Amino acid sequence: MKSNNKILILSLFILFAILTSGILIRKYLIKTTDTYLAELKKVEFNITNDNWSEAEKRLEKLESNWMQTQSKWGLFTDHKEIDNITISLKSTTAYVKSKNFSQSLASLRTLQHYLSHIPNMEAFTLENIF
Repeated sequence: MKSNNKILILSLFILFAILTSGILIRKYLIKTTDTYLAELKKVEFNITNDNWSEAEKRLEKLESNWMQTQSKWGLFTDHKEIDNITISLKSTTAYVKSKNFSQSLASLRTLQHYLSHIPNMEAFTLENIF
């Protein structure tokens, strides 16, 4: 009987740890995603106002920050999604450097999409479990 209680307590502790880590990971993803999306809005504003140098500076800073973030996200996010974000970020930067308005905005929107759906993909829901 004592052994069953120990197993039950251990199982509940493990379940609690899994749920807690899932919640903390989701909060972290939402926080970092919101930060990146806010910065991308500023980039979009600069592009639409023909301020290419400021848009380029912001993207270079964002790319530098992303290099640090992607290693953390890699622990709990699909690497294909991380690769999509990285590729899209590099494409957006290249289009901004060449001052290609339509391609810059299109690539920027793609990047925003890739970033914005990550927290929902990693949410602890029945849909994501099964």
